[in-house]
Amino acid sequence: MEILTRAVGLVGNINNVTILHNAVSSTSDEIVRLFLSEDASGNHSQFLGDTGRSENVATLSLDDFVLRFDAEEIAVIKMDIEGAEFLAIEGGKRLLKQKRPVMVVEFNREAARNAGWRLESLYEMLCQIGYRAYWLRDGGIQPFALVEMDTENFSDNLIFRCDL
Repeated sequence: MEILTRAVGLVGNINNVTILHNAVSSTSDEIVRLFLSEDASGNHSQFLGDTGRSENVATLSLDDFVLRFDAEEIAVIKMDIEGAEFLAIEGGKRLLKQKRPVMVVEFNREAARNAGWRLESLYEMLCQIGYRAYWLRDGGIQPFALVEMDTENFSDNLIFRCDL
């Protein structure tokens, strides 16, 4: 959090960045234990297991974020939250259906397994909302097929957009 705050400060006058100390989840105002990674990689997670260092943080759903901060325009959401992606999408369905932002979401089978959900379930949830999946290949954005995820250790960032 301190590193992010300093980095934003170095850039200068940024009026469209709000730094919040919350865990994105399906609901808001619950307290969860965030296990801190042992190195400085930032791979902190509710689902990591006891690393010897942790802190309690309040949850915030994406839908509640929009309401509380009067977020009118949301064009892109980048999500790499170490296994909490499924919960975050659950808590942002209204936002996704109404605003249709482009989603860049990490799909990491190990993180999903640790959190107790399947990558395919998240993929299907986004498709049911109206999103189509893409990934970066061969120097460009290419359609992504679910069968590509059929490996034991799949991990990649997928791009989801509504093509309506």
